[in-house]
Amino acid sequence: SIKEKMDASLVGAFVADAAGVGFEWLYDQARIVKITGGGKDACFHTPDSTDYRGVTGYYVMDGKKPGDISMYGVHLQAALEAVATNANHQLDGSEFLESFTKTFGYGGTYRGYIDKTTRLTLNNIVLREAGHLDVEYEECGADDPQASAFAKLPALLKSSMGTAKGMQFASEVVASIKLTNNNDLAIGTGIVMAGMLRTARAGDTLANTIIAGANVAENIGGKVQELFEDATTDNSRAMSQQDYATKKGLSCALTSSFPVIIHAICKAKNSSFKEVINNNVLCGGDCCGRSIMIGAILGPIFGLEGIPKEWQKMVKKQNPDLWVTI
Repeated sequence: SIKEKMDASLVGAFVADAAGVGFEWLYDQARIVKITGGGKDACFHTPDSTDYRGVTGYYVMDGKKPGDISMYGVHLQAALEAVATNANHQLDGSEFLESFTKTFGYGGTYRGYIDKTTRLTLNNIVLREAGHLDVEYEECGADDPQASAFAKLPALLKSSMGTAKGMQFASEVVASIKLTNNNDLAIGTGIVMAGMLRTARAGDTLANTIIAGANVAENIGGKVQELFEDATTDNSRAMSQQDYATKKGLSCALTSSFPVIIHAICKAKNSSFKEVINNNVLCGGDCCGRSIMIGAILGPIFGLEGIPKEWQKMVKKQNPDLWVTI
């Protein structure tokens, strides 16, 4: 059923996000393989600052435990809460930003590192309220093309907007992305991600989900189409996730993260949810930023039964409130 697919999408997103917390922003693949004794079980590693010594990385997950979600997961949680409290079960922009500010802003409930996108968006909200920024409330998002643009998309499909047709759906996606990432590349790549997510949620195959993404990317054209096509060539598909990520870059920037996400989804053809997510963690860099959409799209394709039960239990134990919103 659609509900089962939606549940699998949200569980997939949160589980995949939590899976990478132990190695988020560690930019050394060899170090991750060494720490994990060969790399077969890189997921749900307990964050440890010593893992980052002597290599390129940025340690921000101090105090996190296996099963905790990253700030990207908290972005999604804030969006789900906004949908749940809306009378029409829609992702209302002002309601989301209120939830977002209560979570990440001054005196907010979130404790931990916040990325550039989140900081700039919060700054813009403050500047607007002080009369120093003349934009609509819903356009306070940062001009920042980073992976955080995708974090709230699974919540959009849980809302009543998820059944909207064609251009109406696209316009709702654009509005939701602008809330935190008011940037052309973020919007274009986000429309592709949302189209693939909706196709997977409808119960379609992996192949058709990728085709749906290709069609949207072609319609958008430019850099979005170029990045998508690079990820889906025969040569790219023949590469491991780690090698392709090394080629495109491991950072949060969408010129790197978007094609690496698409490539990971393509690699699921002869793989499993667990293997694709584990390989995404082994890629290093911003593994959590990539994982939300990888998990959200592969969740309904593999189904809840395809997402390791022990992973689900860990995330549910650490985040009991999430399962209420799902």
